[in-house]
Amino acid sequence: MEFLADAAPGITSGVVLLVVGGVLGAAGKGIVAAYRKTRAVAHEHTDLVCHLEESDEMRSELQELKGLQDAQNSALREILGDMLDREHARLVAQGYASPEEKRKFERLYMAYHGLGGNGTRTALYEDVMQMKSYPV
Repeated sequence: MEFLADAAPGITSGVVLLVVGGVLGAAGKGIVAAYRKTRAVAHEHTDLVCHLEESDEMRSELQELKGLQDAQNSALREILGDMLDREHARLVAQGYASPEEKRKFERLYMAYHGLGGNGTRTALYEDVMQMKSYPV
């Protein structure tokens, strides 16, 4: 087999195996079959490695996006909290909260709470929900 590769350096190993398969008969065909199977496994291995590398890249991108989303959620939570503070102060000065104002306040609070906010603004929510609904 080496004499064929030395005689024609441009011949690929697959071609050499085909020639050997022809020379050796049935035993050579077994060698060719084994070579083909090995090449197929090597190709599958290469594909798997590529998929794993892509998976690592996607995992890294996902972590970066999660960090950005966390920052946006935090900013939005602060904005909603500020809106709750201002609306509460306005309603307290007004002396009552109409049913529509209570629904609007509740929607703001639920969005705020859904982003992980609570604490003192929960007390504001409860305060608005207990306010009179109409002026006296």
